Amino acid sequence: MSTGLVQTVGWESLPPIVAALALRPCAIGHVHLEDSHASSRRAEAVITSVLGKVPVWHRAVGMDDPLLETRDAVRDLIRVMRTEHGCTRIVVHVTGSTKILAIAAYEIARDEGAECLYLELPKGDADGVPQVISLGTGKLSSDELAAIGMDPSSRLSIELIARAHGYALPQAGLDYSSYVPFARMALEDEDAEEAMHRALPADGGRAPWPGDREWNEWKQPFTLPRELSSLALDAGIVEAVDGRVRVAEPGDSVSREERRSVLEQNASLLRGAWLEVALADAAAATRTLRDVRWSVEAEMPRPMEHDVLALKGTTLVVCSAKRSIQPGVFGHLRELRAHAHRLGGMMGIPVLAIARTQRPKTRYESQSIAADVAEVAATLGVKLVSRRDIQDRALAGVI
Repeated sequence: MSTGLVQTVGWESLPPIVAALALRPCAIGHVHLEDSHASSRRAEAVITSVLGKVPVWHRAVGMDDPLLETRDAVRDLIRVMRTEHGCTRIVVHVTGSTKILAIAAYEIARDEGAECLYLELPKGDADGVPQVISLGTGKLSSDELAAIGMDPSSRLSIELIARAHGYALPQAGLDYSSYVPFARMALEDEDAEEAMHRALPADGGRAPWPGDREWNEWKQPFTLPRELSSLALDAGIVEAVDGRVRVAEPGDSVSREERRSVLEQNASLLRGAWLEVALADAAAATRTLRDVRWSVEAEMPRPMEHDVLALKGTTLVVCSAKRSIQPGVFGHLRELRAHAHRLGGMMGIPVLAIARTQRPKTRYESQSIAADVAEVAATLGVKLVSRRDIQDRALAGVI
């Protein structure tokens, strides 16, 4: 049975993409207001990159009488799909658009005997897969609706979700597998990790260029606790020198830019990025999360670096990992939520992992800072992940 899909499209591109990848139609029509033109085009680009050369028509609706114009547009698209493309089943999908467009599309679907569907996009559910709701305009039974198979999650990737919201991923993530044993040990042994943190020679920030005065400061030898030393050496994070270690880098056999990048990454792993790796490892072990990435860069309109990204069904999970609570954490919570919604849409899930929540409160604080962070995170809809959650690989109950 060949399916034609008519969709009312709003400013978010993900709902029409999800429906199209699930239904795999032979023809698609988008009806949208002028301010959703870019969203509709982004959705088309993602859909056709997965489904191939499926025809997609766009009908822009004005603000003078959007109800009437939407009715006319939906009716015309159904006619074209039936008469010119031989679609034997028409599905009208109304998730994510304005109510006026959805109502008008529903009315025409009812008049034409087409199936009108709404996707209950996931928000805090177990698997992140949308639930399909029939608005009762067609003739499909509940079993036939279920057979449509509204689970496009296997066809989605982080790149596609980013593209749906106007972002490019020039760098799709780094391989973290060799760092997992070191990261797990830093996670398990708090005392050894604290001793390592205190022993590091430089304070952090951006790495200097080779030959700069600060380069020698970053390269100073230091003593790494025995529990972590061999694992860091095995992972290539540090190199041995005179019974101690120093941050590893490839030497002058590569470009200055690459030397700087490797030094910065290895120093970052020692200072706290080990928690990002441990978080990615725990996420990959969680049955409901897939396509887990570490250290992903996104561009548009300015670069953003994300510690860990993953997919929960059709929902993007955007994770930040902090070794301890630092000044500015409340601003970071707001920024994290904004990043999750920019890259993943309004259903994107922001997550903050913190390894050490113990910090003495100041005389100006009425309660512990950890309690404040938990309260603000809950208000903003940011999921908090603890050291214990990562140790136990128990993220399914949190994310």
